[in-house]
Amino acid sequence: MYRYIEHLRKLRKDLEENLENYLKSLRDLARRYGGRAYVFGSYVREERIGASDVDVLIEVPDGVDRLEVLHEARKLVPNRKVEVHVLNESDAQLFKNMIKYYREVE
Repeated sequence: MYRYIEHLRKLRKDLEENLENYLKSLRDLARRYGGRAYVFGSYVREERIGASDVDVLIEVPDGVDRLEVLHEARKLVPNRKVEVHVLNESDAQLFKNMIKYYREVE
């Protein structure tokens, strides 16, 4: 149990130290594919707690291989506290209509 708690602490510390770089990397990845990156969830609502993750939506044009984008995203952001979702434009629009709070990564 101690190892698991220590692992979570390391993930949290890494997230605090590297989040802005992770978000910029994901934004740049989205742009390389002609898309955009957004953060949503508790991070945007400012309702984070210690166990919260950071949800990122990468929106790519229809026809782009979403699994390829996700694979690249995981290489760029090894911290699993950053939850990456990759959707094509039409699905992303539906998704954004369902959630209230999101913002584009600048």
